[in-house]
Amino acid sequence: MSALIEVAVFLVDTIFTLYMILILLRFFFYRVNINFREPIAQVIMRLTNPTLRPLHRFIPAWRRIDFAALLLLFTLMLVKIMLILLLYGELASPFLIFLIAFIRTIYLILQFFTFTIIIGVIASWIIPDYSHGYRSHSFPLDFLYRINELLLGPVRAHLPPFQGIDFSPLVVLIILQVLMILLSA
Repeated sequence: MSALIEVAVFLVDTIFTLYMILILLRFFFYRVNINFREPIAQVIMRLTNPTLRPLHRFIPAWRRIDFAALLLLFTLMLVKIMLILLLYGELASPFLIFLIAFIRTIYLILQFFTFTIIIGVIASWIIPDYSHGYRSHSFPLDFLYRINELLLGPVRAHLPPFQGIDFSPLVVLIILQVLMILLSA
């Protein structure tokens, strides 16, 4: 019986996490002003519209921050945690569940940035001038660059490249890892 529970927990965790990543991508679509006519963007819009469109009627965006997407992200994390606790037959106080959901949501966002920055660093080795404002005709690369610039841009302003090497990804990755360690404690 415990193997079936583990399979159920794995499936719940995987399905919810994948959908939360789609919601996070949708949040960043609005934040970095992407072209919604791109095929990948349209697929993500179609997958997230059923849950986000009703929320957008009541929760408006403000200063390029999609609060409906953030609320949905937190709610999905909350439901995921409650389902996993239910599958394990565990009980927890509502306050503790909300706290865990809040921390895990922040952790997911930090992990998302960590992966996008690592992919951006690898892309900068492969694609000439990627890290210097390269705007490709490839939607995924352009979107990745814009997301990473949210964190890397301010660091680059204070830490210019040293002899042609951009250390801002390293600094941001260290900060992200420290934050994730603090959230895990």
